[in-house]
Amino acid sequence: MVLSIFMFIVFFGVFIFLLAAFLGSRKQGDGGQEEMKDYLIKKTYYYLISFVTLMMIIGGSVATFMAIADYVVPPSYHYDYYYYEEQMYEKEHGSENQLTPEEREERLEKAREQQKQNAKEMAVNSLIKSLGWIVIPLPIFIYFQRQIRRKETE
Repeated sequence: MVLSIFMFIVFFGVFIFLLAAFLGSRKQGDGGQEEMKDYLIKKTYYYLISFVTLMMIIGGSVATFMAIADYVVPPSYHYDYYYYEEQMYEKEHGSENQLTPEEREERLEKAREQQKQNAKEMAVNSLIKSLGWIVIPLPIFIYFQRQIRRKETE
């Protein structure tokens, strides 16, 4: 979803850029009016790129916060398919293969710890990916903000 929105915005930005190049290449009578069109198209392009990168940074920040929360407080453990499969096997094959309550509790505790460890590893992985959504667009955002400020002071 985010990728498709990003691709649409990039396509729209490229369209604006090509439109600016097309209008810039046309030479009409009034040079001042033509320069004003170029200025407005470039300004629109700069603001569009700044908006897109800012949205990416905000989305990355939210995802980073969520990944940190998942690491600090991993999701709770729920019985999974393998636990139920083991119970069904015991019911079908009788009590000769049945586990004692202590062994069953020990296996359940190991499964809980493994689930917590897996959740923490997934949170770290998600955190690294989320930081990419901040680190990559940040220089682009800073560059275009400087371009906007420079154009406004001219």
